[in-house]
Formats: sequence, structure tokens, C-alpha cells
Amino acid sequence: MAKKIFILLGFLLFFISPDPILADCANIRYFSGWVLDGSHTISIYSGTSPVARFDVPYCTIRPDSNVRLMKNYYCDGDKIIIDGEQCLVSSVRPAALGGY
Repeated sequence: MAKKIFILLGFLLFFISPDPILADCANIRYFSGWVLDGSHTISIYSGTSPVARFDVPYCTIRPDSNVRLMKNYYCDGDKIIIDGEQCLVSSVRPAALGGY
């Protein structure tokens, strides 16, 4: 009986908080700029320190693009605005967790 309760609690915890378990997330307190790291990857900076790397596979990003963040906490599947268009962030790799 205790084993069944333990398994049930495990599933319950998994479905209550899937973001920390399934996705990488980054807290971007201060966004000062970004650098293009390929045709669909950008590094987000806070001051002179890198904070996160975003993969944005379905939008074209140019070195002169206008990148705008819509919130301070980003996870896989969130959206950013590039040149006025909402774009899906397929992967977030925070610098604190070895994203670089």
C-alpha cells in the first residue's frame, strides 16, 4: 500500500510542476543586448555577462534585427519578438547551467 501511495505522489508532483523537470529555463532580470550565434541562435546578455542562449528555429534573425523580450523568465516553448513578429523559442540554455 505504501508503494502505491509513493508512486501516486511521484506522478502528482511530476504533473504539478513539469517546467523545472522537463525544460531548461532562464531568469533574465536585466536584458542589455544579444549576439547572433548562427542563423537561428542568439545569446542574451545582462550587462557584459551572458545569461542564456535561445534557439529560434522558425524566424529569420539578422545581425541588425530588433529583439524584444516579452517577460523576464523564459523556458522552452515561450515566445520572443523579432522584428515585430512573435517567434517560438524551441530551446533555452541558461549560462548558469553550462549553456555555453
